[in-house]
Amino acid sequence: MIRTLVGLAAFVLVLQAAPAAGAETLGCDYKQAFKGGGWRDAAVTLKLEGGDVTAISYLNGIASGKEGAGYACAFDASASDGKSVWTREENRTSVKLKDEKNSTFEIRRSKKGFTIRFLEMSREYCGFGAEFPESVALDRGKKKCRIKY
Repeated sequence: MIRTLVGLAAFVLVLQAAPAAGAETLGCDYKQAFKGGGWRDAAVTLKLEGGDVTAISYLNGIASGKEGAGYACAFDASASDGKSVWTREENRTSVKLKDEKNSTFEIRRSKKGFTIRFLEMSREYCGFGAEFPESVALDRGKKKCRIKY
């Protein structure tokens, strides 16, 4: 009887812990205003399952403050979309997008959250004049991204 109760208690504890390891969404935004008008911004959303990143949605833009002078880069990718190849190694996930130039980026897990490093990104995801930053960092519990250009 005691074994049954201990086993049942352990099962209940496992069930309570399961949602913490389930699906999760992290996101952040960044905006920098320029003197004299204009801005640069970014937004990133990561979907996680069991602690692993399984999808990313990315958008960044730049505007001069003059009418019609704004450009953006954007893409979406997921491990199951058939349009990208995801390779996981410990705290790093390498992603290769199946575009004409095989764009690549990596997502590194850290104690604070995740950092996305854009290694070789095709300009096909950007409007004229826009470009990807070197990296974007998302910290758990913070809504503002850290960007390195």
